[in-house]
Amino acid sequence: MRILLVEDNSGDARLLELMLKESGSLTLEVTHADRLSKGLAYVAAMPIDVVVLDLSLPDSQGVETLVRMHAAAEWVPIVVLTSVEDEALGLALVQAGAQDYLVKGQVTGPLLTRALRYAAERKRTEEKLRSSFNLLRTLSRRLEVIREEERARIARELHDELGVGLTCFKIDLTRILTMIADAGSKEYAKADAKIRSMIEDVDLTITSVQRIVTELRPAMLDDLGLVAAIEWQAQDFERRSGIICRCTVGEEDAHVDRERATVVFRICQEALTNVARHAHATHVTIRFEEQADLLLLEVYDNGEGIPQEKISAPGSLGLLGMRERAALFGGQIDIIGRPGEGTRIILRLPGTKPSRQNADTVHG
Repeated sequence: MRILLVEDNSGDARLLELMLKESGSLTLEVTHADRLSKGLAYVAAMPIDVVVLDLSLPDSQGVETLVRMHAAAEWVPIVVLTSVEDEALGLALVQAGAQDYLVKGQVTGPLLTRALRYAAERKRTEEKLRSSFNLLRTLSRRLEVIREEERARIARELHDELGVGLTCFKIDLTRILTMIADAGSKEYAKADAKIRSMIEDVDLTITSVQRIVTELRPAMLDDLGLVAAIEWQAQDFERRSGIICRCTVGEEDAHVDRERATVVFRICQEALTNVARHAHATHVTIRFEEQADLLLLEVYDNGEGIPQEKISAPGSLGLLGMRERAALFGGQIDIIGRPGEGTRIILRLPGTKPSRQNADTVHG
């Protein structure tokens, strides 16, 4: 195990090195630095398994010493040496990235060796968990893309097969109605009423199919782009809910790649659904704009305001789903609720614009 000891007190450094060398349970290679700057240079230039770090150094003092070392080598576990035992300080150190901390006057050889071994093992376990989490997030992102592709495929088939079939069925019924009228059948009145009723049912079914197709994958999202889709969403929400919905956009021809456009659209859709279900609002505003390489979406209403405890509650699946959608693409969602003043949902999503060829494909 390769140990970097960052300690400016030569007596303490010799004592710690002696403790480590006398430990027979580990094969240790100790490198000593008496300044933080030297320690930072070592971790950048050579493989280190564990850093033993004094907080009080000539070129750095306190928790800032740990913060700088952790920022330079966040993959290396750090065991901090402190002069006094302080639980508040210990908690701050762990929160800042330390794997463990030891009080100098209480350090023994076995204690130091055990702390180093456990720190290295905990760090390996953290890396495995982080790797598994990143893999899971990558798979979730791929599943999200596949789900959207499947929704688009089903929407196309409903439109092309069922929608066209129903339209042809309506045309045939209309022709039959004309044929019966021309034939002068005695049962014409009954047949006429029945066929007209069937035509009305077909019209209702066509409308339902169109609605389902739009909800599965709005064609304008692919044909006209994200801005047009958000504006349509605002109009459709107002028509269906009766809640006034205003939409402001910063750029009419924003070019956003297909995957991020879908994320923004779905999060806006879920936010409006929450307004309709829970907010008891009379007015909602949608704002969308591009800021440098950032996509910003805000949805805010004048309703009751979501309680703080519900924002992170396990049962708030809609909010959890929005956060996960955003996180898959490196985005962040802030949810602010004030009782009696409404709720504000803010999405910040790193925006990667497609190439010109891809933009033409996405936006028709």
